[in-house]
Amino acid sequence: MMRYLEYDFLRDHGLQHFDNWVAVFGDQKTDWELKPAGNGFKERTRIANYTGLPV
Repeated sequence: MMRYLEYDFLRDHGLQHFDNWVAVFGDQKTDWELKPAGNGFKERTRIANYTGLPV
């Protein structure tokens, strides 16, 4: 939603790409999960929390 409402802010701070935005506003967590076929595990990184978002 910030991309539509605050695009100028994102562009001015170099956050117009999602990867840059997540590095600032998201906490990432890497964990193991079962493969879809059920024959092993793989590491998966996901966004755990959002922090510091403007209100």
